[in-house]
Formats: sequence, C-alpha cells, structure tokens
Amino acid sequence: MTSWVGASDTAFAQSCTVAGGSTVTLTSGTCAIDPNTSLTGTPAVHASTSAQITTNNVNVNPFNGGSIGGLADTNGTIIFSTGSSINGNWSVAASAQSGGQIIFESGSAINPAFGGG
Repeated sequence: MTSWVGASDTAFAQSCTVAGGSTVTLTSGTCAIDPNTSLTGTPAVHASTSAQITTNNVNVNPFNGGSIGGLADTNGTIIFSTGSSINGNWSVAASAQSGGQIIFESGSAINPAFGGG
C-alpha cells in the first residue's frame, strides 16, 4: 500500500508564460499569471480552446486605441482575481466571444482614464 504524506486535495495551476510582446496566450490547460505582473500587449491576456487563465494581482495596460486587454474565445476563460486591473484608454477592456467567459471577481477593476472600457 502506498501512502502520500502531505498530499493535498487542492490542485495548483502552473505559472503562465509571458511572451516577449508582454502577452499571455493559452490554448489548452490552465495557468495563473504570477502576482505583480504588468502586461502591455494586445490582447494582453488571451484564453482559447477551453483554456483557463487566472490573473493574480495583475495589471493589464493595453496599448491605447483599439487594443484588447483580455480576450476569451472558443470556450476559453479568463478570471480576473482580486487586485487585478485593466487600464488603458480607448481600448476594449475585455471581450468574450464564441463561448468564451470573462469573470471579474470582487476586488478586480476596469480603470480607463479617459475612455473605452
């Protein structure tokens, strides 16, 4: 008989990889963006094909004008957790398409300084 000492019922998602364009893209599985990360690409966070991304006190600062902070498509899910914010002017804060889900938990925010959101 095998015994697992210290085993937990809680599964932890792997850390998301931040690409050179300051973006996180995931097409399968789950990951969590490390705390205190700032992303500036477009879309800054992109979950598709049933992938799930959780932010963890993350600041999303999409380029101004026509950019996207978070994009969930093809049944992908993005969870903006407490302390996470989407900033940027004249940008789309978050977009859910083709069965995608965007979840804003209590304590997350959309903060466009001048317009958009």
